[in-house]
Amino acid sequence: MIPRFITFATVILLLCGVVIAAPEREPVRAQDDDYEWPEIGTIQIPGSIQVPGTIETAGTVANVRGAISIVAGGEGQSTLATDVGVDLILDNSGSMLQSLGSERRIDVAKQVLTELVQDTLPQGIPLALRVFGNEPDSCETGLAIQTGPLDRGSAVQQIAAIDSIDGVKTPLGAALDQVAADLSAIEGPKIVVLVTDGEETCGGNPQRSIRQLVNQGIDVRVNIVGFAVADDNLKEQFAEWARIGGGQYFDATGADDLGEAIAAALQPPFAVLDANGDVVGMGVVGGQAVRVEPGAYMVEVLSDPEVVYEVVEVGNGEEVVLSLADAG
Repeated sequence: MIPRFITFATVILLLCGVVIAAPEREPVRAQDDDYEWPEIGTIQIPGSIQVPGTIETAGTVANVRGAISIVAGGEGQSTLATDVGVDLILDNSGSMLQSLGSERRIDVAKQVLTELVQDTLPQGIPLALRVFGNEPDSCETGLAIQTGPLDRGSAVQQIAAIDSIDGVKTPLGAALDQVAADLSAIEGPKIVVLVTDGEETCGGNPQRSIRQLVNQGIDVRVNIVGFAVADDNLKEQFAEWARIGGGQYFDATGADDLGEAIAAALQPPFAVLDANGDVVGMGVVGGQAVRVEPGAYMVEVLSDPEVVYEVVEVGNGEEVVLSLADAG
């Protein structure tokens, strides 16, 4: 038997032999004039470096868009101009027979519309009033006031003749499908105000109808007034339809609310023009701001009388709020 210490010593000697026998390596030179270093490509970092008020990319600073909005600023300051077309759609379905306090919903709505044509809308403004059917289970829709210049006396009589019939359904989509035809003879901007107390019940698709109307390239805004609507989900749906139509949703619970809501829905539109006189944006008084590049603009409000802001300066990222109360 080989002693254990001999075996261990033998292993050490063998290892030393390997080390001794290993070939010597040439040291790596720190610098060699003849060595060709590999070429490293340019590293590109996607995105941009954002600094408050600016966006910097490759040394170029871009402007941050500003905005222009207009508020009414007082009563009697925002009557529509007579070249703005108005299409009112009044839901006179059977549900409008329900009581609201001591009156029926339809009677409250008729009173508000009577005051609208008597006291608010200017004589001669292009106006149409569309209503629903007059037979139980009807899904029809027709014009109670034919499109034409507003004749206040005649309009009051035609509104008085409107009634709700028990069982008449709510063809919102069908009524909205007729808006383009109702206002086809009107060249200027157009405002649609749909006053309803409930959802579509005739199988129509009001959202699609509004989208198709907008896609025709018509200068139109669709505002929706929910009258005595208790369903929050339905209110959200109405608000989405109005957004698609470039308008707003207004909620009304009673007679006072309804009058205010319709008046707000009929605020004048305004145009933003650049230095060349080209329209670069359209908005509505009391509505969302119009986004614009920094610069100087002229703003025309289609009110009666017309209001013009000759020079409106918009700074980098600035929102300018104009008030009709301050207009001279």
